[in-house]
Amino acid sequence: MKNILTIGYQIPGFSDQYKSITSNTSMSDGDVIVFCPDMSGEYHFDGYFEGKPKLTETSSREIERDSKHWSNEIIEALKADKTIFVFLAEKKEYSIFSHKEFSGTGRSQTPMNYYDSYDNYRWVPLSNFSVTSVKGKQIQKPKQAEFLTFFNSYKSELSYDVVIESNNIDPIYFTSTGSRIVGGRVKTKNGNFIFMPYPKYSYDKFTEYDKEDNEIWSKEGLNWGNKLVSHLLEIDKATALSTDKTPPPDWVFEANFTLKKEKSLINKIKSVEDKIASLNEELALTQEKLSAELEIKNLLFETGKPLEYAVTKALGVLGYHAEGYDDGTLELDQVIVSPEEERYIGECEGKDNRAIDISKFRQLADAIHEDFERDEVSNEAIGILFGNPHRLLKPADRKDYFTKKCLDGAKRRSYALVKTPDLFNVTKYLLENNNEDYQKKCREAIKNGLGNIVKFPNVPKKKSSK
Repeated sequence: MKNILTIGYQIPGFSDQYKSITSNTSMSDGDVIVFCPDMSGEYHFDGYFEGKPKLTETSSREIERDSKHWSNEIIEALKADKTIFVFLAEKKEYSIFSHKEFSGTGRSQTPMNYYDSYDNYRWVPLSNFSVTSVKGKQIQKPKQAEFLTFFNSYKSELSYDVVIESNNIDPIYFTSTGSRIVGGRVKTKNGNFIFMPYPKYSYDKFTEYDKEDNEIWSKEGLNWGNKLVSHLLEIDKATALSTDKTPPPDWVFEANFTLKKEKSLINKIKSVEDKIASLNEELALTQEKLSAELEIKNLLFETGKPLEYAVTKALGVLGYHAEGYDDGTLELDQVIVSPEEERYIGECEGKDNRAIDISKFRQLADAIHEDFERDEVSNEAIGILFGNPHRLLKPADRKDYFTKKCLDGAKRRSYALVKTPDLFNVTKYLLENNNEDYQKKCREAIKNGLGNIVKFPNVPKKKSSK
């Protein structure tokens, strides 16, 4: 069995084969390599420059050094007949320290720092290659058989954060419309360089604690990791076999070499492909509509950004104007304004197996304070904490939603606490029924619920038809 080495992406059950993006590891230690350029949390920054995180002088040198290291390692690994899977992480742009100049003379000299733009894809050793930040969930089924099994196994977990622009890549994965590339392969003289969207997993879901209170991978996590590695090794094996066959030269397709049935079969294939493309387009549009419709269900089980988006959408259904805010310095989950002109700041939190605690509450308080410091804000906003604890349990099976400290803090500061499953119930009703009176009552429940857990009015019962 080939050795697998993972850099920047930890596969459950393969922690010994994992190295960080800053590790300066040699790729010669692996036969099959997974490389994920997710540099989040690896470098230090001290503010923003031109709207991008500004790395410290030390971290600026480190990110340049690491990028050069991985570029060289990839070149050598491909020469050594290795397969490198690049898991296409979100593109992150930075401002890195370039040099320092001084103006003036003597004691009046003033230092001036200069910065260059940088991103986490500078290590790619290919010409005419770039990625653009575009997010989406709908990916076309690949035509290549060796990638189809992987796609079918993970299609519900796959999404893309970037699209590829390159003349050197053989496309494999496309966006739903088929117009943009989100994965592909570069065949070098010896090795394979494969760019692909990848499955994300919940670290909390795939870990547990043993009797000595050591964190270990759960059985579910180990099974998931073994399956992923198996798929990657199968792709490596299939691509190695496919490269043994000599590609036909262009002159083979000239008229005097054309076989009798070749042209009719090619035309038939083209006709079938056109039908498939049309059906794929219809399927993609329908899937997008379904995906948009299902977003509200994220109130029941999600955390992070998916939960934030679902809360924002639900608040819109309740008649609020709600949107996220990020000026490069201050980031807020939701700035919420009601038709009655009450202004709120919302924070969202989902927990796998415990109640919402005071840490998120403190974050909400800090956000409100920083928001109030802005020149354009004249009145301090009211806080709302949207909580989705024990998120993988059915709502009826959940017990404590907020800790006692969180409840006491809400009462002291007059913040509202909202259970996101409760928000789902009222949103579901309003999506299916045009009822402005009930919509207003829900907003009043939030306004009148300050200092407590909000109790929404009961969903009106359907009138029985006689």
